[in-house]
Amino acid sequence: PLLRAATCGHGTALRPHFSAQLEICTALLQERRGGARRTAQALFDLLFMEFAEPFHRQELLGHLLTHVGGGASAEVDRMTHFSHMSDPDFATLTIEFPNEVDAALGVLVGLSKRDAVALNQFAPFLTGILDYLGTLSVPQARLAFELFARLAYHPQLHATSRLADELMILLRKQLSSASARYK
Repeated sequence: PLLRAATCGHGTALRPHFSAQLEICTALLQERRGGARRTAQALFDLLFMEFAEPFHRQELLGHLLTHVGGGASAEVDRMTHFSHMSDPDFATLTIEFPNEVDAALGVLVGLSKRDAVALNQFAPFLTGILDYLGTLSVPQARLAFELFARLAYHPQLHATSRLADELMILLRKQLSSASARYK
């Protein structure tokens, strides 16, 4: 609520600081703590919705794509919390947070759910994610496919989308691959 109140409706005042806001998002997304990543995800989402100009949106999407390509790791960040360390029978709790790639893909899927029409104009730009499929974990690849399926088969976009054809070609190529990883 606080981020929304500070961002929504204040685009004119925030415009000169757009690049700085993206840098804050980037720093938060690279942080290993889940709360920081969730804040980055929310801020990326709010900035995309507040700044409707194609230049700003493409710059924002470029930052997200950098996280998908640059942080491509199948590992999940873990935080271990020890409770009652003075007690010999203390309990250990391990909490898993999505890593940088998961968080960036999560933002993109969220944007495709919220406003696929606005995101679709950047579909050629987003297809760069397909170059990283080999480095993504299975859950991350599923997020990438969900993103493209939402854009390719959105009711308002389906008739004009080339993404559906590209998605089908990619799926056929992966299913016919000799590698079990792609099947």
